[in-house]
Amino acid sequence: MGIGIGAVLAAALVLTAGGAFAQADDWAGLYGGLSLGYGEVHNDLNHNDTGTGGGGGPQDVDATGGTGGIVLGYNQVNGNMVYGIEGDLMFGGLDGTVASGGGNHSVEVDALVTLRGRAGVRVGEMGLIYGTAGLAGQRATVSHSGAHPDWTRNYVGWTAGVGYERLLSNGGRVGIEALYVDFSSESDVHTPGGGGGGGGPHALVNDPSGTIIRLRAVFPF
Repeated sequence: MGIGIGAVLAAALVLTAGGAFAQADDWAGLYGGLSLGYGEVHNDLNHNDTGTGGGGGPQDVDATGGTGGIVLGYNQVNGNMVYGIEGDLMFGGLDGTVASGGGNHSVEVDALVTLRGRAGVRVGEMGLIYGTAGLAGQRATVSHSGAHPDWTRNYVGWTAGVGYERLLSNGGRVGIEALYVDFSSESDVHTPGGGGGGGGPHALVNDPSGTIIRLRAVFPF
């Protein structure tokens, strides 16, 4: 994870270096753009929740990888305060596998989405430091090698984070943002085929949470 975060931070320094100051009004209004970053979602798997199958004990799977997506938001300005609402959709290759006595457990995160409020204060003529919080969702697939079926679920939860943006002379903004996401648990009750997993029905429960660090580039409409 250190290499991924280091690359994101290095790119943020390149993006935010230089550039002329823009007017404060450039913070206001509708905007859209792109994000690129790195995420880690920790999956707390429990394969011994219910039923007669046994299925092994808890497993921790970290799904890590790059993310990229689109951003859409709206700001209002009141003096040095900037506040508004923002949504984003991220896709990427977040995945991870851990070996266990009953076979490998794997998790792949297909998509992440957030809808958040934002509020911040302008720093000088060109910067904005802000906090953000709201709803989050993800779609993820959990796999267990052997006779266990894969299962895919949509997870809902919350997110909160902080960020920094810099105005550019063309009215666009670039910056870096860190988000913590925490999702509700989901489960799947199944009966392994082929005599695996003890032969009886049992539940695999997943309780995911994680962190996303990303670069942003947005432009007013």
